Amino acid sequence: MVDANNPRAVILAALKGYMSFAFDNSSMFHLMFGGFERDNTDEVLSHASQQSYQVLRDICAPLAPGNAGVEGTEILVWSIIHGYVGIMLNSNSPSPEDFDPVTLLELIFPDLPMSDLN
Repeated sequence: MVDANNPRAVILAALKGYMSFAFDNSSMFHLMFGGFERDNTDEVLSHASQQSYQVLRDICAPLAPGNAGVEGTEILVWSIIHGYVGIMLNSNSPSPEDFDPVTLLELIFPDLPMSDLN
C-alpha cells in the first residue's frame, strides 16, 4: 500500500506503473512512443493523452518547480522514467546484477525538492 502522504512514494508508485505497462506491453509502448506523427484532430486520442498527462501533473504537484517551472519539472520526471524504461527495453547493457529494475528505479530516482506548500 502506498502512503498517500508521502509524495516520493506516490511518484515512485506511478513510475512503477508506467514501467510495468511498458514491460508488459512493450509493442504497444513502442507504438505509442515510436515517433509517429500524432493526429491532433482525433478527439478520443487527445482526451486519452490529456488524462494521462494529468496523472503526471498530479504526482508532480508536490514538487518544487525548478528553473523551467512546473512544466519543466513534469518533463524532468517523465524523462527520467521514459528514458529508464527505454534503456531497460532496448539496451544491450544490463542493469547491475544485484538489482531488479524496480529496485534500481527506487535507488536511482533522485530526491527532488518538495514545494513549501507541502
